[in-house]
Amino acid sequence: MKAPTFTTLLALLIVTGVGWAGPLDTWTPRNPEPTGNDLRGVVYGNGQFVAVGASGAILTSPDAVNWVLRPSPTVRTLSGIAYGNGQFVAVGDLGTIVTSSDGTNWVGRVSGTGTPLVAVTYGGSQFVAVGSGSDPLGIIVTSEDGENWVQPQSGATNALMGVAYGNGVFVAVGGLIEHIPVHSIIITSADGVNWVQRQVATPDGGLGSIAYGNGQFVAVNTPDGYDSFALTSADGVNWSFHEDLGVANLYGVSYSDGQFVGTLDNDLTDSFDGTNWVERESGIPWDNHYTAELYSTAYGNGQFVAVGDFGTIVTSSNGMRWVRREPKELIVLSDIAYGNGQFVAVGDWYNTVTPGWEAISETSADGTAWAQSHVGPGTSFNNVAYGNGQFVASAYWSNELSGLEGNILTSTNGMNWIPRQSGTTNGVGAIAYGDGQFVALLGSPREITFVTSADGVNWVQQQNPFGAFPAISHIGYGDGQFIAVGGDLALESGGLIQTSADGIDWGYTAEEGPGGSWLNSVAYGSGYFAAVGGERRYSYLGFGLLRGPLIVVTSPDGVSWARRPVPGMQGSVGAIAQGSPGAIAYGNGHFVAVGPGGTILQSGGLITLALTSDTSKGMLTLSLSGPTGLACTIQSSTDLNSWQTLTNITTAGSSNVVCDVAPGATDRVFYRAYSQ
Repeated sequence: MKAPTFTTLLALLIVTGVGWAGPLDTWTPRNPEPTGNDLRGVVYGNGQFVAVGASGAILTSPDAVNWVLRPSPTVRTLSGIAYGNGQFVAVGDLGTIVTSSDGTNWVGRVSGTGTPLVAVTYGGSQFVAVGSGSDPLGIIVTSEDGENWVQPQSGATNALMGVAYGNGVFVAVGGLIEHIPVHSIIITSADGVNWVQRQVATPDGGLGSIAYGNGQFVAVNTPDGYDSFALTSADGVNWSFHEDLGVANLYGVSYSDGQFVGTLDNDLTDSFDGTNWVERESGIPWDNHYTAELYSTAYGNGQFVAVGDFGTIVTSSNGMRWVRREPKELIVLSDIAYGNGQFVAVGDWYNTVTPGWEAISETSADGTAWAQSHVGPGTSFNNVAYGNGQFVASAYWSNELSGLEGNILTSTNGMNWIPRQSGTTNGVGAIAYGDGQFVALLGSPREITFVTSADGVNWVQQQNPFGAFPAISHIGYGDGQFIAVGGDLALESGGLIQTSADGIDWGYTAEEGPGGSWLNSVAYGSGYFAAVGGERRYSYLGFGLLRGPLIVVTSPDGVSWARRPVPGMQGSVGAIAQGSPGAIAYGNGHFVAVGPGGTILQSGGLITLALTSDTSKGMLTLSLSGPTGLACTIQSSTDLNSWQTLTNITTAGSSNVVCDVAPGATDRVFYRAYSQ
């Protein structure tokens, strides 16, 4: 029997009771296609490219142009992949290993370790994967067939980050302790079982990647604040140190088709000798709107391929001139609202014709199918709210002919927008509607201007209630109160939650958000507040771009908050998309979250079961509300053990009367609803 996926439970005590849906535990990616997951590793084998990444994402392509998302046996982040002996082997978080003979059908394997594996190679008739643990710090697992794995003693004194095979020897490199780069480490083995640590003299900054080609190993450091350097060796024992490479932030090196290719944050680089490097543009614009880093490269079928954040894939026929293949469009969605029967997400889109960034809005009635509207040059969206029959968005807009500029756009349908002025030139950082008024924050976190409006057109400046350092990412409204979420710039950690009954007078309810994480957005629906955030923060005016595992916290009252488990979204580098959602909204029985990379995630259908008294009949009305078209079962019980089905129903609106029940004089009755 298939287990219920969403449930709601209420108790009938003499006359009445109310129940609400469980936590947000199931999310479905809606955009972009084929994936918005970060891609961490790529390899060529068996006539095709295979890329792997966050949340177990696996993509394949025969030509590096057309990519297909494949079913994955894991939801954990996959960081490295290799091909050998007719097998693809991918490794990742918590010792995850998955294998495939064709790149399409994958099987999970037992690695024998629960610590992260970050890189894998094939050579000498065996696979060797490396990673970082706690005791020992450097983890190595090996396998001859990709199915059965053993863990030899590595002798590594800190984390291992890369491994390569060449000239009859395995070489593993590293240099991290608790994610902090330290002195480089190199260990070698002729058989993958017995390892020897080699002495190398380098500046601070661990080695993050290694490749073998043209008769030599080339290892590059993990920059992270350090100058780039490289080490070269013909035998893995004797190493030469090289600095002043001509490029910065070099990592993710590989060798193919007569040259070494590496990644440089947003761009790429190539070298014929491993010591002299030339920077190449990736075709991805580098600015505050969109920072998609590249991590791994491969070569096959006459093409170089590099992969990175938000499902980014770029290709080159010569390793010098690169073309973006995925995503098809560069989009950052910064906020979302629900009103008038539809979701409206706003953000910025890169116009390759202009070229430059301009505002974009996306609309959907059900959270599944989305339509786009490009607002035009000289515009940039930030936040959006719905109220008083219209969507009001904080934005930048300018008119070159009139010389006017402003920071508000309004729309009745989320597609056609009208410029407005708020009375100040400061950019708007957060906006919400509730209790008959719009509430907005303008300016930088250190110079906040607080304004309110009854109609979204005429605005009144209020006294700033937040002070200088609390950086408010978003304001939401529900259950008769405003909720502001964000973080503290002075602390540089922890999420702040504040509440207000009128949107003007505010008080702290949590000086640090649940789990100590920065919170980026909050919404109300199905009887509770839900806020989303991430564990690392990159912020700029009006929109805290979050990087790290998706965090969902909920509260029934805006005061008591709890972090919710989100299956498939934990891990050191990933969630459904590593760029955690920047905003969340509720409508049509679903929460929908949006974020960088054009990411759109939809929660499972949330259902609410309620009892109300009908004095004319002397009965209680049992009703169910939820997303349209959800098949549900209603059951009752007197002991929470034995349940009887009252009815099966398919939701068709916001409220569906299920049946009338007679209140018992002393009996206690429980009711529950669930969708299959």
